[in-house]
Amino acid sequence: MAKIISVSEAVDLIHNGMTVGISGFGAYASPDSILEEIGKKFREQNSPRDLTIVSGVAPGDFDDNGCGMSKIADDGIVDTLIASHLRMSPPVGRAVSENKISAYSMPLGVYRWQAPWHFDPCGPAHLCRPPSRGMPHQQARQGAGT
Repeated sequence: MAKIISVSEAVDLIHNGMTVGISGFGAYASPDSILEEIGKKFREQNSPRDLTIVSGVAPGDFDDNGCGMSKIADDGIVDTLIASHLRMSPPVGRAVSENKISAYSMPLGVYRWQAPWHFDPCGPAHLCRPPSRGMPHQQARQGAGT
């Protein structure tokens, strides 16, 4: 049976050093209330910190104080970012450029593995789905030999 919890209860489930998948595509469908609460809790309690964020296109709207990843841009929240586009949030992009955040970029096709009309940055993607099912990672052909 489904359980509905508050935003703060959801954020309390996120612990230091965890890997967190974030949905959204640029300025669209970003879980801003959760990201805001992560930032707020970090500023009050210095936790959660050192997170690895996995996202297709890291959410943001090219505004320093805008939506998406800009909500968790404080130094220390994000340790590593894995996404196909890293600069939708200017403060996160700057942190990557200044080597404050480790970042790994890969083609969006690695995330869009199942069907070209079905986009879910951390659902059907073979980067996320097999490990969540206890299966080994699958190798993508995008970018091979380049």
